[in-house]
Amino acid sequence: MHENIASLIKHICIKIKKRIAIRNKQGYRTRDITYAKLYDEITKTSRLFEKLRIKKSDKILILGKNCVEWVIIFLSAISQGIIAVPLDMNSDIAFIQKIIAQTKPKAIFTSKKIKLGIKTIYFDELEPKIQDLTPKETQTINPEGIAEILYTSGTTDIPKGVVLTNENFLASIDSLTRVVKLPCLKFISVLPLSHILEQVVGLLTPLYYGSSILYPATFRPMKLTEIIRNKNINAMVCVPAILESLEQPDINKNLGYQFFLIGIGGAKLDTTLEKYWKRRCKLVVQGYGLTETTALVTTNTLFRKKTGSVGRKLPGVEIKLDDNEILVKGKNVFRTYYKDKEKTKQVFTNNWFRTGDLGRFKGQYLHIEGRKKDLIVTKAGENVYPYD
Repeated sequence: MHENIASLIKHICIKIKKRIAIRNKQGYRTRDITYAKLYDEITKTSRLFEKLRIKKSDKILILGKNCVEWVIIFLSAISQGIIAVPLDMNSDIAFIQKIIAQTKPKAIFTSKKIKLGIKTIYFDELEPKIQDLTPKETQTINPEGIAEILYTSGTTDIPKGVVLTNENFLASIDSLTRVVKLPCLKFISVLPLSHILEQVVGLLTPLYYGSSILYPATFRPMKLTEIIRNKNINAMVCVPAILESLEQPDINKNLGYQFFLIGIGGAKLDTTLEKYWKRRCKLVVQGYGLTETTALVTTNTLFRKKTGSVGRKLPGVEIKLDDNEILVKGKNVFRTYYKDKEKTKQVFTNNWFRTGDLGRFKGQYLHIEGRKKDLIVTKAGENVYPYD
């Protein structure tokens, strides 16, 4: 197991230099980035941070569409011990300003034309800014060093930042790759990179296996299926809503037989939808986890799965039920919310993280039944789950 994310990425990029890592669709043009080129641009961006006087333990905001620049900035920051603060592309100004006030970032890297009173570097400026720079190798990063702060709340509440370390990410990747063995595949990215599921399962895990990831220019269902077919895409990580959008026969008939693997998380998958895709010879692999657990804590696998279940617990993860609430412990579990000891204290009981989700085991397979706060207790004392 590697000491930090940077050493893992360096190992992979040097091992398979010539293979395509990222494919960036820009209009009619697709830009291919090899693993060697990816590492070169990561290390040159590290030199750019130095020029901008952004150093270890400083914070940067990343706000933009999924693209190779997003990946380079994120991985470069982590390699230098700079704390990434990714935000959803559609975050409104009020929410962004709350995050700026909390984290005090040194700069914002974005594809969005905004002015926020701090140093701003736009994605389309990155390549010309770094092309003549000398690469800067990774710094010594403590596994317990903070990699990112990922915010989970909306504008109606005080922002809640989940502090994730290198150790959290490494533990999550290690657990997942021990049970989900994949060949080198072609992935398409449809979830925002500001989402923990996409970071771990849609980015770091494919890179771990030497796969390629395509970032499309559009997410319209008809166009998406065309890209999947024409670019020979094999796999995708998504949420149930995306699968629903592709459900129409006139759309999904054009996906092609080479497209066979769909990883699902983020919300409960309806069993009818799961069976629909199974009949069309697609492997739908559902898992369960939260931002606080650095993505997955349970998953089905390619050859061991139960319809309607979120799978079995991953190695290195402990799970127990307390009055049906799912509690989790492991190296993948976060330790604190950023600058919020009170909220942190509320979600831990004897080092067990209380997820707030309700579930039950059928054998070794976990089934999700809803959120604890949404549980309805009738006058007769019955527990009724809104999902049911």
